[in-house]
Amino acid sequence: MNLELEIRPGRRLHIETNTHFSHKPTAFCIHGLGGSGEQWREQVRLLDPHFNLVIPDLLGHGQSDKPKPHKTNPYSFIEFSQDLELLFEKFSTSQNIVLGHSYGGALATLLAYNHQSKVNKLILIAPGRCQPNTQIPSIYRLPVFLLELMRPYLEKNFQQNAFDPADSPKLINTESRAGKMNRLYVIKSTLLGMKDVPALDMRTLSISTLILTGESDRIIPANISKDFYEKIPQHRYFLLEKSGHMLMLEQPDEVNNIIKHDLAL
Repeated sequence: MNLELEIRPGRRLHIETNTHFSHKPTAFCIHGLGGSGEQWREQVRLLDPHFNLVIPDLLGHGQSDKPKPHKTNPYSFIEFSQDLELLFEKFSTSQNIVLGHSYGGALATLLAYNHQSKVNKLILIAPGRCQPNTQIPSIYRLPVFLLELMRPYLEKNFQQNAFDPADSPKLINTESRAGKMNRLYVIKSTLLGMKDVPALDMRTLSISTLILTGESDRIIPANISKDFYEKIPQHRYFLLEKSGHMLMLEQPDEVNNIIKHDLAL
C-alpha cells in the first residue's frame, strides 16, 4: 500500500506500508542519499509477515516531492530527521526496529538514539557516520547546471565505487536507471546539509545493533563504518565478500539470512 503524506507543510512524502496492526512491531526502513524506499525490496520479503512496514522516500527522492532550495535548505540532515521523528510518532508501536542504509544509516541511528526505550533493534547497512561532515567532494560545490553537464561522469563514478566487480549487469543497470531520476540540486543540497549531522557518542547507545558492510564498498569503505559503530556496546558486525555499497541488493539472501537470524524470525 502506498501513502502520500504531507508530513510537514511543503514536505509531501511517498511512503510504502502494509496493513498496520497495533499489536505488531513496526519496522522503519530508511534509504540513503540518491536512493529510494524501493531499494528495500528484497528485505520487504523477509519483514512483511512479521512487522508493520514504514518505508518512506525521503524528500527529494523516489516519488516524494522535490522542491528546489530557496532561502533555506530543505535537504539538510536536521530537516530529514524531523520528518522521520514525525513518522515515528505517527506509526510506531510498543516495539520497533529501525533499518538504515548509507546516509540513511546515520538518520536511522539518530532516530533510534532519540527513542531508545521504544526501539528494540537497529540494523545498519553500509552506514555513514553520525557526525558532522563538511568535506564533501569538491565537484559538488560547482553550480548545478555544470553538474548536469557532468552527469555521465558522476553516474559512471558511482557505478565504479558502489558495486562489486562480480555484480550482475542487470542489477547495475536497474539501479543506474533509477539514479538518472535524481535531481542534482537535491544531491548537492543533501551533501551540503551533512554539516548539520549531530555528533553522537556510540558508547551511550543501549540498543542491540547489527552492522553489515561490503568488502568492495568504495562509497563508504567498510573500515569507516566499522571504526565508528563498533563502539556500540551491544553490536554484531559482518563484512560481506563480493559486496559493494548496495549489499542488500547485491547479496540479498545472505543479508536476509543474517537479519533473520539476528531477529530470531
